[in-house]
Amino acid sequence: MICDRAMPDGSWQDILQHVGPESSTSLIVTARLADNHPWAEVLNLDGYDVMAQPFDAEEVTRVVGSAVRGRCPMASRATA
Repeated sequence: MICDRAMPDGSWQDILQHVGPESSTSLIVTARLADNHPWAEVLNLDGYDVMAQPFDAEEVTRVVGSAVRGRCPMASRATA
């Protein structure tokens, strides 16, 4: 799952709480300024990663691919 760090009607923390820690869903947060602060905050609260905006195609491919392989055993076998 990918969501923006700054949403008008809630936060990425709300989404993470709704999904729950037992979920196999990886939450990737996007941010205009993806420095150490949002990255540490996301990882400390069990989010998966932070991607900077505007998006870089290689970064999106790497982060999303890693999230899929890390959370879904069948996906990692399919790409091996």
